[in-house]
Amino acid sequence: MNESGRIRREKKTIDVMIRMYCRTHHGAPILCDECSGLLSYAPRKICYSRTMREDVRRVMRFSGPRMPAAHPLLSILHMLDPFRANVLSRA
Repeated sequence: MNESGRIRREKKTIDVMIRMYCRTHHGAPILCDECSGLLSYAPRKICYSRTMREDVRRVMRFSGPRMPAAHPLLSILHMLDPFRANVLSRA
């Protein structure tokens, strides 16, 4: 199955967000076991289990506001996705 560019970019975004969260909250230059597990789980799922959903939400709540400064291009493309989907669906 061929992934779309948007799906690949969303996987990259969650990767960056988890790494940003782990670096700040767990203080290690490499991912801790908890964040490593989340990183291996998150890109494979669209619907998260209850506990994983809470973990992903916590990561996004922390990393989301920091993304524009740390990764402006990923942030802009993520914010434009809903508008691009509307334009493409009308075409």
